[in-house]
Parts: sequence; structure tokens; C-alpha cells
Amino acid sequence: MSKKKSSGTEPEETQLAERWDIVVVGASPAGCLSAFKALESNPNATVLVLEATQRPGGRAASGFQFVRTDLADKLEGVRLGTVQAPARVRWDREWVEPSQVKWADKDWAALLPQWQLYFGTEMVPTREMSLDLSNITFVQSCPVSALTRSQDTSFDGWRLEVPNRAFFASKVIWAAGLTAFQNAVGKIESQPWMTANPRYNIEAADHRGGISLSLNVPTPRFADGVPMGHLWGLPLRHGGKLHLLLVAFEPSTDGGTLQALLHVHRDVFAEPGEIMSLQKSIRRAVKMLFQEDFELPTKGGEKWVVTNQAGGHVLGTPWLLDSNEANLAFVGDESLKSNQQAEDILSAFAAPASL
Repeated sequence: MSKKKSSGTEPEETQLAERWDIVVVGASPAGCLSAFKALESNPNATVLVLEATQRPGGRAASGFQFVRTDLADKLEGVRLGTVQAPARVRWDREWVEPSQVKWADKDWAALLPQWQLYFGTEMVPTREMSLDLSNITFVQSCPVSALTRSQDTSFDGWRLEVPNRAFFASKVIWAAGLTAFQNAVGKIESQPWMTANPRYNIEAADHRGGISLSLNVPTPRFADGVPMGHLWGLPLRHGGKLHLLLVAFEPSTDGGTLQALLHVHRDVFAEPGEIMSLQKSIRRAVKMLFQEDFELPTKGGEKWVVTNQAGGHVLGTPWLLDSNEANLAFVGDESLKSNQQAEDILSAFAAPASL
């Protein structure tokens, strides 16, 4: 696999550049868990995490997919898992289980398969983990521009090019997604690692973007009957069609943080006026969770994020990455939801005997 021709100086460069046992590309929740598992399986290993942006956390940093991270500032640890479970949907003025909803009876803008990540038989209970990442080295604002096999005959591993330097790794865990991998190795060269996604759904692909609201709510007063300790589904009428707003509330000592996510069609991103209109509809829908005389905060503590990569991205991606390489593995945030096998694979991948 080679995107760029070797200059012929790599053996000497290998001695000068930093060499690591394991390099994790991408400080998403999957990347952080991978680094933790690598060090847990082999405490003597040197582990490096490279993150392209200025802060780790991936989509979790913006609240999407309802995962939380405490890794923003001091890199002390990360908590992973769905925020609330089980789910309840507001239906005909009652709170019901998702299985009781007659989804086909209403004029939805779209019935999205990614809702099943939160509603349905596959939903898993909340799982939070505090990971000690203090012995792992993080380098931020450090995108990997090229990933190639080391040409040094004395070193069996990978060369990772980043701005103004290079790293060498005996093993690489790629947690930065398909597009970044294609950019690093080349579209043609990446094809042997690409496999068709059996869960791909074109409806999910068209709606993989989202609008998210994060709102600090001091001293909240919820309406009677609102089921606390659940993930809420609120039908939201907009443009003559129903949408489903996903809402979670995380309590704190001074109130709590309300998070809402609305999956939207990709065409919405070309219409700023429509985005603003949807934001107003989201705020009105959220207000229904509280007592009539309770006023939501209007200044400060409110954060809106509009992105074309919200939850359900796996369902909206036609290709996944897979590797038969002994020292290259691919992981994604979706595997953290309910797949214990993903953690077992990571543990085996980083085992000392195979380093």
C-alpha cells in the first residue's frame, strides 16, 4: 500500500522519528477506548493517539449520538455509552414504549432506520465507563496525511505522515473513518480494505445530518407525567410533516443539561432559513416537557450544532473498512453501542505476545 513514493531515506528516518508500539488515529470515543484497551492489555506498550482537530471526542463532543465525553480539557478520562434508556415516545398525549407506537399511521417526513439505535428491541441500557488515559500520549491538530508500509527492512510496521514530521508504529488502530483513510492511502489503494455495508439504507444516508440543541436548564420543573430517567421521542410537526425529536436530560447539582437531536434531510443544509425555522420548532417542542409557566433560558447556556454527520452514519455509509492485516485494525463509534466483541477484538489486537 503506497500513496507516495519512498525517498529512499526512510531507514535513517525511522531511527530519528518517534517509534510507538501502537498508534491510534482519531480521538473519537472509539479511538479513546481503543487506546485504553491497548494499554490495558499490554501495560508496557507505548501508545499514541493522533487527533486531526483541536479537541478529542469526535461526534460525542457535540452531543450527537447521545454519548458523553469528559476528555475536552485535561484529557483525564472519557465516559462512553448511551445517555438514557429505555426510551419513551409521546404519542396521542401519552408516554408509551416505542413498540406501542403505530408508526405507519402518521404522515412522517421519513421513517428512519437510525431511530432503531435508540428505540426498539436492539436498544441497550446506559453504559458508562471511566477510562484512565493518563499514560497515553495525545497529539491534537495532527491529521494523518499518509499511511504507508515502512520501507525499513529492520522495522516491520507503518509510517504515518503528519504535518512537519512522521511517526512509526508497530500497529495502527484506525478510528478516523473511511474518508480520512482514503485520503491517507489513496482511493484506489484503499479498495482492498473496503467492504459493502449490509446495513446501508438510502433513507438513512439522505438523513444522516442533524440539528442538535444543548441547553443548560437551572432548577427545571418538568410537566406532570414526564418519565424521568428515559430517552424521550417527541413527534414534531414541521412543514406539514412529522419529524421525531430525540431528547435526553442529564441532571446535575445545579439543574441539568437538556440535549435534543433532530435528523434532517441533506437538502435542508442548502436553506439557512429552513434551518432557523427548524430550530424554532425544536425549541417549541422541548418547551412541552416543562410546566406551562416555566420559561426556558433564553440567554447563555444554549448551544446549537448543525452537521451533515449526525447519528446513524453507519446506516448511511455504503462502505465499511475491514482488515486482514495482523497489525492494522479499524474501529468505529457504532461498535461501542452494544458490541462486546469489538472490545474483545481490541484486547486481542494489543496483546503483548503479538507485538
